Amino acid sequence: MNKLHVIMPFSRTHLKDKLLKMYNDFYFHPIMNPSQVTDFPEWVTPLVVPDAPKGQDICYYKLNQFIELGGIQDDDLYMFMCDDDAIERDDLKAIEVFTGEVLFISMLRGHKIPDNSTGVSRHPVSTLIAAPENIKPCSIGIEQIVVRGKILKSLKFNNTSTADGEVAVYLKKHFKCEYAPEIFIKFNYFEPGRWMSEKNITGIVVTHNTKDIFQRAYESVRSFCHDMEIIIIDCSDESDGCFKYVSSLVDDNTRVIHASYNVGHGRGVKHALSLIHTQYALIFDSDIVMMDSPVEKMLSKMSGGVYGVGEVIQTDLGGFQFGERKEMIVSGSMRYLQPYFCLIDVNEYKKYRPFIHHGAPAVSTCLDIHRRGISNDVIKEFPVREYIKHDFYGTRGVRVKKGLPEIEGAWEPVTDSGVTVITCTGDRPLAFSLCVQWMKNQIVKPSQWIIIEDGNTPFEVPKLPYVQYIKRNKSKHEPVHTLLLNLEQAFKYVHGYKILFMEDDEYYAPTYISEMSKLLDTYEVVGIGRSKYYHINEKYHVHKNMGHASLAQTGFRKTLLPSVQKILMRGDDFVDCRIWALVNKNFMSLLNAPDGMDRYISGNHQGYIFEDKKSLYVGIKGLPGRKGIGAGHSEAMPVYKDDSSGEILKQWIPNDYTNYLELRKGRFSHETNSPKNLYYQRPRLLGARV
Repeated sequence: MNKLHVIMPFSRTHLKDKLLKMYNDFYFHPIMNPSQVTDFPEWVTPLVVPDAPKGQDICYYKLNQFIELGGIQDDDLYMFMCDDDAIERDDLKAIEVFTGEVLFISMLRGHKIPDNSTGVSRHPVSTLIAAPENIKPCSIGIEQIVVRGKILKSLKFNNTSTADGEVAVYLKKHFKCEYAPEIFIKFNYFEPGRWMSEKNITGIVVTHNTKDIFQRAYESVRSFCHDMEIIIIDCSDESDGCFKYVSSLVDDNTRVIHASYNVGHGRGVKHALSLIHTQYALIFDSDIVMMDSPVEKMLSKMSGGVYGVGEVIQTDLGGFQFGERKEMIVSGSMRYLQPYFCLIDVNEYKKYRPFIHHGAPAVSTCLDIHRRGISNDVIKEFPVREYIKHDFYGTRGVRVKKGLPEIEGAWEPVTDSGVTVITCTGDRPLAFSLCVQWMKNQIVKPSQWIIIEDGNTPFEVPKLPYVQYIKRNKSKHEPVHTLLLNLEQAFKYVHGYKILFMEDDEYYAPTYISEMSKLLDTYEVVGIGRSKYYHINEKYHVHKNMGHASLAQTGFRKTLLPSVQKILMRGDDFVDCRIWALVNKNFMSLLNAPDGMDRYISGNHQGYIFEDKKSLYVGIKGLPGRKGIGAGHSEAMPVYKDDSSGEILKQWIPNDYTNYLELRKGRFSHETNSPKNLYYQRPRLLGARV
């Protein structure tokens, strides 16, 4: 059997007992100066060397002394460790069975850079992964190298900060190297402030009238996590034994909050998360059993903006097992972090939608993360079941046996619509203030409203939770019309799987988003045909086009976005034509569609055009501000018909037409194309802060 030797430049005598416990059963070689000599058990083989010459790196000097004086055995394995590093004993055993020449392992570097570290000691917390491409200076540490004795004899570390990386490069070049990225050193594990402990975690559990099940869960967690604070949200009846048991647990590390009714897992966790002050929360169900503690290993994955660690499954966008609801398959799946046992970063959690009362209580949180396209980055998978036994039907089963529903009360709806709306604007304050009003009126709100603005006029960002505002500063050489440049930027931020455009000077009925979204469940691209134009100076026109829709009344799925991005800048400003050509190359043949044609489905069944009989959209022309690109903005367009009576406007916009009538009562100037006393009139016209 292999003999594994641990070589360690040693000076931190206060850590001796912890190091002895870690390396017991292995060949341990602490290398000390005469002033650092301390007593060791007989199984330890220390090496005492002279003090390092002035200017020498002490660590590399001691290692070179061991290579020269340590009695190295050719066939044994040797690894390097610093005296404030750590490694799991299981990982040491995995290294011990290695049969090759050179092995590179990985290294975790903690959760944060300690506040009191300075200069070269401010090591970052990024993980160093064992991989061929990472064998280079500044990308690998000395602790990641394992070698045979005969190879170790040929090594010598130079007196530079990159000596470990240079040795690694030499080994890769001259010997057969293998890689074990799943084995981790814990760098500077005993450095205060770098690694988090139980004291930086709060446990959260919700229980209701299930004393025996909950007692088993609580005691199993406490058997491993002695000092961790735990918040218990207890929804039990006062007459139930669970209420009395939970009440008896109150101490310095256990906080009990009795709810007046069964709030459910999602609402209970949400409330507890609002109370804690630690960086991390360990959420566990009341029907689990902790067989061994995975907390430290889960913590090792919590870095760089990670939201949570735990078991990950694929669900549909409503939190049900993917494929269970056939009608939801078309919308795709998402990564769902199971909350029966997971570790989350509380500050990261606050960036997303909260837990809700639902059979999958983390559905809104995970869906929000999914929409942002960052699930793989911030949700990390961990083999929870190797440590945690979970009776998935435990608490629910107790309720069912009592003749009660599995989950009490109506589930909260998953309100995320999956829709991203894009609005490009600039120097159109009055038009945009109307657009905000039409957005507020929508019965289905978008998951994300990207507002990209490039104007010089003072701009107020709407205070709506789904708004993502982007200010794009124009360069001197840009074209007059900047729509394409704004879209190019906006497309980079899309989260939703359905994309709609709401132009700042158009009218959108309250059901616009909901109707367009429903159609996008079936078709790749949808749009409104026979478009209605209304010029603010009492003129109107209805187009006959049923082959494509203008951008302002077009929507498409995110799956088409890469194709749209490719063709965006390959033509004039009328990108709507290029979008529709992706699914209907013959769209020009229907510019003058025959009367009676109220819908058109493209030959490949990807595109759908429909006549807008509900007046979901009206293209409003002639509003003040920066002019648009279409010919309809000129009231001199020959096809315009007269509407001095206002009957057409009332017919098309029955509930909101008065906003536009106000602009027709002498407050709009034909000569200047701007309203008189603009900033004075807007609040009175719209009844809103603008």
